[in-house]
Formats: sequence, C-alpha cells, structure tokens
Amino acid sequence: MSADPLRAQWAAVAERYGSGWSHAAGPDLGWMVDAAAPRSTDRAIDVGAGAGHAALALAPHVAHVDAIDPTPEMLAVAARLAADRGVANVTWVEARAAALPYPEGAIDVAISRFSIHHWPDPATAFREIARVLRPGGRAVFVDLVAPEEAGLDTFLNAVEILRDPTHGRSLRRSDWLAALGAAGLAGGIVREWRFRHATEDWLARTAPAPWRADAVRRLLREAPEAARAAFEIAPDGSGLTVGAVVVAATRGPAPG
Repeated sequence: MSADPLRAQWAAVAERYGSGWSHAAGPDLGWMVDAAAPRSTDRAIDVGAGAGHAALALAPHVAHVDAIDPTPEMLAVAARLAADRGVANVTWVEARAAALPYPEGAIDVAISRFSIHHWPDPATAFREIARVLRPGGRAVFVDLVAPEEAGLDTFLNAVEILRDPTHGRSLRRSDWLAALGAAGLAGGIVREWRFRHATEDWLARTAPAPWRADAVRRLLREAPEAARAAFEIAPDGSGLTVGAVVVAATRGPAPG
C-alpha cells in the first residue's frame, strides 16, 4: 500500500481513536509504563503514536516524549487530548518508524503500542529503534500476537487484513524473539493477555469497504473448528477473542 492510501485510511478514522477508543485506557498502559522503568530525566519516543494514548501515559514519568506517527490527522487528535489533559511535555512528530529523525543513542526509552502490526517493514523499524536508543536504553512494545500454529496464524492475519488494509502482520511469539535479536535488543515477552472484540464495533473502527466487512463476517461465521476454539468465536460470528503481549527489551552496550 502506498503512502497516500495509507494516510487516507487513517485520516478517515482518526477521530475514532480518541478518548472513545476501546483501548484508550486499557490496563496495558500501566504495564507498559512499569516495564519501561522510566526516570524523570529520560527522553522518550512513542513510535506509531496514533492518537497518543501511550505517549500521554508515559509523559508524567519522563522529561519529554516525542510522539511519532506518519498521519498528521492522528497527531492532531493526540495533541487535542494532550491539551485537554494539560500535558505539556509531548511533541508531535510526523515521521515513519523505519526512518526516525534522531541521531544514534539519543533516546533513553522507546515505546510502541498497537502499531507494529501496521509497519510494512518491522525488521527495519526495530533496527531504527535500537539505533536511536542509548546503550542500556529500554524499549517496550505492546501489540497483538498470533498463534504459532500455521493455520491459526493465517486465519487471524487474513481476518485482520480484510478488516484493515493497513494491517501488515500480527507477529507470533517466535517472531517477536527473532526480531528483537536481529535488532540487537535483549529481552522478551513479559506479559500476555487476551481481550474480546464485538465484531461490528471492531469493523466500525477501521470502516472497511462493504465487501471487506462482509468477508470478515463470513469468515467468522464459517470458521473451522480449530479457529473457533482458539479465538472463542461466537456461533453467529458476533465476537472473537485475540491475544496481545507486552515485550520489554534493552539495547546492549556499544561495540568495543
């Protein structure tokens, strides 16, 4: 998907990811902050910030947060939320995860929440995050997780791509560990949990084309038994349960 359609997709639904978003105040925000072990002197970045919920959760615990997202309409929603809450130590930066506008070692803490499954090239983005972290800097990622079993992995990602054409891939546990290692980050999954989607609300958030929404409904209604059990799909396809993880990692010391 090219940059213009990507922006158009998120610009159209940006307001839906404000204070009314189902994950706007999820428990993972606290887990994320705890895993980041923030200090009052830290300079932090939120990569793929969207409507800014993660950046705003971290901001009271650090000196400054740069909230980074490629969609200015999303950043505008985030800036409005910050103003409403009186949060003044966040800067809104239009940029992509694969090309962060910082020198090497400039950042103490990096976070990303429910964004990685949209990244076209997660490996490059993880390397970029590692590059801008100082040695010993911390990274915390919150995102969806796919099952290891190939059929279930394919089913989940197929449903997600139909619902949201900006979806890239929900990583498996093994993918997370491989991505961290390849980027030079030491760490792993520190928490897993599951949450439920009501299908129609879930579709409304991304406003897919009618044929996409109908395909999602049909896949859920006609899901094979293994997928129905793994994702707790309602008999009529009206709901499903998916998994998510908190991943915490540290950049190792500089070579030499």
